[in-house]
Amino acid sequence: MRREDKVSVLEQMRNNRSYSIPVAAAALTAALMLSFLCSIFYCFWAGEVANIVEEEGDWQGRITGTLTEEDLAVLRSFGNVKSAVVSAGSEPSGRTGEITVDILLYHPRRIYGDMPLLADKLGLTTQAISYHTLLLSRYLIHDPADKEPPRLLTVYLVILTLAALSLVLIIHNAFGVSMQAKVRQLGILSGIGATPRQIRVYLMKEAAALCIAPAAVGYAAGVGLGAAVVSAMKRMAERVTGAYAMDFTLHPAVAAADAALIVLTVACSAWIPARKLSRLTPLEAVRNAGELHPGQGNFRSPVLAKLFGIEGELAGSALKAQKKSLRMSSLSLTLSFLGFTLMLCLFTLSQISTRHTYFERYQEAWDVMATIGGTKLADFAAAPELEACRSLAGADNVAAYQKATAAGLIPAEAVSEELEAVSGEVEAFSEEPEEISEEVEAPGSPETAAGMRKVHTSLIVLDDETFLAYCESAGITPGLDGAVILNQVWDSVNSSFRYKSYIPFLKETQEAIYLQSADERFPDSVSEGKREAEGGKGVAIPILGYTREALLLREEYEDNALVQFVPLSLWETIEEAIGGAEDDMYIRILAEDRENPAALDKLEEQVTKLLAGWQEAEVENRISEKENNDDLIAGYQIILGGLCGILALAGIANVWAYTMGFLRQRRREFARYLSIGMTPDGLCRMFAVEAFVIAGRPLLITLPLTTLIVAYMIKASYLNPMEFVAEAPWLPVLGFYMIIVLCVALAYGVSVSRILRHPLTETLRDDTMI
Repeated sequence: MRREDKVSVLEQMRNNRSYSIPVAAAALTAALMLSFLCSIFYCFWAGEVANIVEEEGDWQGRITGTLTEEDLAVLRSFGNVKSAVVSAGSEPSGRTGEITVDILLYHPRRIYGDMPLLADKLGLTTQAISYHTLLLSRYLIHDPADKEPPRLLTVYLVILTLAALSLVLIIHNAFGVSMQAKVRQLGILSGIGATPRQIRVYLMKEAAALCIAPAAVGYAAGVGLGAAVVSAMKRMAERVTGAYAMDFTLHPAVAAADAALIVLTVACSAWIPARKLSRLTPLEAVRNAGELHPGQGNFRSPVLAKLFGIEGELAGSALKAQKKSLRMSSLSLTLSFLGFTLMLCLFTLSQISTRHTYFERYQEAWDVMATIGGTKLADFAAAPELEACRSLAGADNVAAYQKATAAGLIPAEAVSEELEAVSGEVEAFSEEPEEISEEVEAPGSPETAAGMRKVHTSLIVLDDETFLAYCESAGITPGLDGAVILNQVWDSVNSSFRYKSYIPFLKETQEAIYLQSADERFPDSVSEGKREAEGGKGVAIPILGYTREALLLREEYEDNALVQFVPLSLWETIEEAIGGAEDDMYIRILAEDRENPAALDKLEEQVTKLLAGWQEAEVENRISEKENNDDLIAGYQIILGGLCGILALAGIANVWAYTMGFLRQRRREFARYLSIGMTPDGLCRMFAVEAFVIAGRPLLITLPLTTLIVAYMIKASYLNPMEFVAEAPWLPVLGFYMIIVLCVALAYGVSVSRILRHPLTETLRDDTMI
């Protein structure tokens, strides 16, 4: 930009601050949002890639086969192969001699074409090839044969592109208002020989001078905001077991691309109105085609006229005449308020649902929970750690258990009358609905029963001490030679999953239940002698008693299964016959001081140290898990709320641009109103109606949409509507809306005060350009 052009532009900016400030605010808002989104998305992407590499390795392709050193040399000599190394932990098999080779390429995008060529060079088929599909997809490299590839990065890029396009649509109005104020000057310049290209260049130079500093500040603020959000998320993730704590990082190429995107967005926003104004003929411009004429055309507003009189009709006419200028302001304000309201309502519904299904449901069931992977309950019960857990200071009750599944066989007449009445709709007897009433041959002798019915069976295997204590609490004679039946099944016909009611599963006269493998008649490990001893029919388990009170464990007992509590001593005698045990076992601890976070943290630390010798042992406590869940939800709310706030900021900036910009465009209109008898109070009422409509439109659109969406979700989740009403986020939503109202009212208040301070006679005879 030449020095004289720069001086001219800066001088006009000083003389037209009412237009310059909204443009600068729009540029700052655009740069802030784009830099924030770019930095956040890049950190998410980089964290996801680092997590994949940490868990699965950084290899791109693999070849598995009987390979020699010569074969490895062939692989390494291939032009696109960067490295080919034997996979860590891949030892030649004694039977086949196969090894796995990890391959990295210089040009990964050619991997799906080069890997088959490599396999062919080694004399292998494509079955020997495997691809690191997940890692490759993070670089937008997809298998051409995969119809549904992972598209996380694609989603990020689409969101970023939509955000940039939305910002162009939103902030171009600020530039348009600023440029529209110079329409008379541009007409005169055009009349004395200025070409459309020269006019466009002039307007773009002015836009650049206005936006460089605000865009730089917005860019830095967006990156800083992204770093703060990632840092907060990292602190939250470090407190959550198994969560990946990502670091803030910004690659120079990403920073440069972000800056280029900001420049492109602002340039496009300025180019749209500049191109439009450069096409005006000198006559149109000199006649002030941009001046507002609300009295002309079909701009009547009968609703506002009826509610607010002549001031309402004039305000409605002005709003309709300027509907294009206000369209993006209304859209951004509405989307921000709608997004914020929906976000809070959905999070409230999620918290209510989580509380029902997890925290409240299991609040009394556990305080400290340990999961030991790849360990049988029998092995842990034989070790000293179980008794050591029971003797810990602060531990009131300790239960060790393991879960298993089996197929149960019961006589048809043992099914309760209540279940028989709804058995056609409650899936309690078979995985295939058509087999619900199927009768199968009874195990053992034919005298056992005339026919049997197959039921879903869930086994909870307890250590002997816990089982005996449970029998006593349930009023059942203790013993280690039988099972306790949790005699209930969810009545899904007459109750919802949210508020369940239960009916008896069996008549309590049944004295035994027969168990088989859940997958087949017998697992492969069952010996022929055992198969013959059991008659090929499973094992019979005595029923010690029935109860409707489940043992306090952090378990969601299957609603349509027959749940049985079995002592470890009995399980060791029948496990071979039925199998079905899970790989993990669990330790549930109830603390003496259950509401003291420090006491639970100390107990968790003691259990962690005690189980340090067991591989894959994870320990957690109830209060810290609840706090972690609350922190994660708060983090999501901060991020999404921040995005809604930025969007609202863009809308408010547009409102300021509009109200500041119409000072010159509408000053003659207001002077005419005053000259024909409208009082300043009437003009203020007219402004108040306009502000009321602009601020009320987001509320008018958001309330019915939010009500419909929330009502649908409440119905789908079977929640009590009054429960949501009692916990609905009324205050945050009202506060967010009041900020919008106050900002709009302030914009109009400043505008009307400036107009009323301007002398009427000067306005009517004013014909200056600047």
